[in-house]
Amino acid sequence: MSSSASYIMAALGLVLLVQAAFSADDTAPQVLSFDFAPRLLDLRAGDGEIVFTARLRDDESGLAGAFASFAHPQGGSFANVSFDPQSPVSKNRTDGHYLSRLTLPRDSPPGLWRLVSLVLADSAGNRRVMQAEDLEALGFPCRFEVVGDLEGENDSLQISSSSRASFRPTTFQLPGNRTLCYSSRGSSFTTVSNGATGTYLSQEYQYADTIRQVRYIRVDNNGSQMEAEGEFSGQGSWEYHKAGDGQSRPQEDPSFRGEEDYTGSFRFMQRIDEYGWNLQSERSISGQGAASVRQEVGPGMASYQRGTGQYQSQEVVQTEGGYLAKDLSVLQAPFNFSYSPGFGVSMNSSWREGLWSRSRAPAGQTGVDFGPALGQPATSIGQQFSGADRLQVKRVAWGPYQMEMEASFSGRADLRARVSGEDGGELDLDQTYLGEYDLSQKVGLAGASRHDHPRLEVRKEGTVSEGHYHGQDVLLARYAITVTNPGNQPLGPVHVQDLFPPQTTFVNASLRPEELTAQGANWTLTYLPVGSWATIELWLRVDQPGEALVNRVYAAGGHQGGWATAGNYSALEFDWLSCCPLPVAANMSARLDPDDPGVMVCQISFQNRASTAVAATVVDILPPGMEPISASLEPERSGRELRWIFPEVGAGRTVAIEYRARAPSEASFTSDLLVETAALDGSGSGRDMVTVTVPVTGAMDGWTRI
Repeated sequence: MSSSASYIMAALGLVLLVQAAFSADDTAPQVLSFDFAPRLLDLRAGDGEIVFTARLRDDESGLAGAFASFAHPQGGSFANVSFDPQSPVSKNRTDGHYLSRLTLPRDSPPGLWRLVSLVLADSAGNRRVMQAEDLEALGFPCRFEVVGDLEGENDSLQISSSSRASFRPTTFQLPGNRTLCYSSRGSSFTTVSNGATGTYLSQEYQYADTIRQVRYIRVDNNGSQMEAEGEFSGQGSWEYHKAGDGQSRPQEDPSFRGEEDYTGSFRFMQRIDEYGWNLQSERSISGQGAASVRQEVGPGMASYQRGTGQYQSQEVVQTEGGYLAKDLSVLQAPFNFSYSPGFGVSMNSSWREGLWSRSRAPAGQTGVDFGPALGQPATSIGQQFSGADRLQVKRVAWGPYQMEMEASFSGRADLRARVSGEDGGELDLDQTYLGEYDLSQKVGLAGASRHDHPRLEVRKEGTVSEGHYHGQDVLLARYAITVTNPGNQPLGPVHVQDLFPPQTTFVNASLRPEELTAQGANWTLTYLPVGSWATIELWLRVDQPGEALVNRVYAAGGHQGGWATAGNYSALEFDWLSCCPLPVAANMSARLDPDDPGVMVCQISFQNRASTAVAATVVDILPPGMEPISASLEPERSGRELRWIFPEVGAGRTVAIEYRARAPSEASFTSDLLVETAALDGSGSGRDMVTVTVPVTGAMDGWTRI
């Protein structure tokens, strides 16, 4: 026979009614075993159940009651599990095996639920209260994770809280002139688990004399935010995981992993904002004691510091692009900490700090990878300080390509930068400093550029498929926006603007937009090194599909001489046999340069004769052996194709392009021109083709329309 358990949406109120009788029994019940399964409860398909088992012993009076209480991840609610002393599965009340079932409804919040206490009482009035750390010390589990989805029109959770707690011993009177004294220090545990984006965040404080915290938490389908400010004197542990694809469990292939442990007295301020596939973290913490911090951005970047003494740190991490900025100041000093009366530790450790970043992950690893484009060199940068009595370091890293550092320290510094090409060539710079130094270093490892000037390219690819959103079957458009730096200078910041097609609604993106309206979204990328790229995924709901869906994107990247700009679009056709193609007129003429007969001057123009604005693509297929020299508007080149993209051409407007190309020998050449247009309002598309034949040794032979 099993006992019952209930899910209570209220603050914890625990009352045990025990009829006390005179007895010489003064020993509280004992826990011989405690377990439950499953420890990962998936509520996406409906209500879930956890089965608890325990072996409880009270040799004299017998068990009178047993309660286990688990805390809601965001606080304020509890799930209570009771074991019926009258119904052991086997044996009896003095030494029995018990079973209980806990049912959690489907709408229970996801996250890591943690045991608050296990309370045992016998018929003589003796009580034993065990906290999570007591059970964990015995090897018993104390946590289970709930996985759920956030579906519905109001798919968000928000919590704002402020708390302050101070430790004081507390004594209670028990029957029979007995007393019960609580002397354990304060503890607090908070978790945020977002199954929709594969994110897990937690804050835990133990053995604390004081805890003060002001906190804001928001969780929805697209991301999570946590802001906290406060101070504590005790032991604090923070943990963060973010799945690389935004959908896996956060411990699997994380794009971000952070673990921080502090013992002593510290003040802190932190902000974590995760959205889609990316995460940004900002934090500031100072105090005195022991600190151990490690942060990983995918398999390609890691930052760490640990030691004892005075500590002050400010850090910013962005998984998109692998950006990390750190301002750290530490001073070694011994540190003593008491966990309980009669038990304490003494620590005295010099400081170790470092950061490394590489462009290629070891085989078999996944997640965020700062891998360069095909043919780019593999790069790695590493900096480490160890055995430091004092250390002040300011550092900014942009992925595996650039790092700037200023440091003043007493100890050892190891600095390394490495570049290796696919042809076997390698450059390795290794420096070591031992003693007291002031250092400044800038490392830039650039990839191969395809142009001798700053340049930015943006591509946009889209697909449409049926999906499920807010409980309904809908049509979803998925876009991949890829921004590439093929120029000779790094770009930053890079602003990206996407203009949504009419009759579409924003659903989600892999990176949180800086600005989001019904018409479009804006993002800012911190840094784009030479030869690298960044991709933003975007999902839109198609409310009323027309003949075509035209989505436009613009990008601008800053460099030393100004801005490099680019634009592109995606046109997805629903009715490829539309009745009325849009009118467009293309023209092309060519002549030989009289000053250099081996150079052809080509003029291209097209007119949008439609009554609505269009996006247009112009493609000129060069003759074999023809090499472009210059153009009034620089094209994208792929083999023999020159391609110009115009995300918006107004009704009735004419666009003109002129370029020069060198012919290799005396002959006649034929150049083919294709112009394709798509109406921005989705009302249709159009195209036109022109062929021009040019004799290199003579005058213009003519042009023919196809």
